[in-house]
Amino acid sequence: MTPAGFDVRTLAHEYGGGAFCVRNATVWFANFTDQRLYRQRPGQDPAPITPEPPRPRSDRYADADLTPSSLRA
Repeated sequence: MTPAGFDVRTLAHEYGGGAFCVRNATVWFANFTDQRLYRQRPGQDPAPITPEPPRPRSDRYADADLTPSSLRA
């Protein structure tokens, strides 16, 4: 589902769970390469929803959970 260059995995869990969420065909995920969170809507490229960290891969996200406000963004 994600295009080449993206790897849905987080350094917080490595190969464990919590690297993505899906609702209404939209996917939110942690990208292994930069550890930023992305949203990917059907037919669109992933869009970053977190800022670039101060140092490469210095932020970690885990146990993703959607809230009503995150669905409107």
